[in-house]
Amino acid sequence: MAFVDRVSAYPNRYMMTLENGSASYVVLERADEPITPGTPLNAETFNQYMVMVESEDFPGCFYHMVGDEMEWINPPMVLGECYRTTEVRDNKVVCIGTLDVGRLPDEGLPKTVDIPTAWGAVGIVEIRGNFHDSSNCTVVAGSHPDIRLMAFRNDSSESFSYLNIATSGSIGPEWSGTVTIKFVQ
Repeated sequence: MAFVDRVSAYPNRYMMTLENGSASYVVLERADEPITPGTPLNAETFNQYMVMVESEDFPGCFYHMVGDEMEWINPPMVLGECYRTTEVRDNKVVCIGTLDVGRLPDEGLPKTVDIPTAWGAVGIVEIRGNFHDSSNCTVVAGSHPDIRLMAFRNDSSESFSYLNIATSGSIGPEWSGTVTIKFVQ
């Protein structure tokens, strides 16, 4: 998307309607005598700073250039790190983190994946798994009946401590992937 300057036939012209209902056009001129002119709000300025480019290395992640420096708009996530989102639940900011769970377990043998204690996940908002097999067939847990993801707390902890992953049917140890957890602290 490129920003475009607004162009009008009559710049600074406004219609003024009086209380009695009569109207007339007026031309307004700034006369505020600025001490600092500030950054111009025009297409050139916006286009210079706001051109988003999708990363080839991280599809779905965008950046823009500030001079010669690349600045992430939505950076790629680092596995095991948690990030704040703009979402709020029960007056608490929702965070998100992704964990590599490796290979999925055999049917009937749940796999335990630790949730980092530094995350302080006291309330789970959503858990989604993204798993694939050797042929790169992909399934998303939460919408697939053969994968169950459940979060648990240790007895002495206020925070969620681990996930159990259980499989059945067509999903098994030939599948691997990641689990993304949205939570409040």
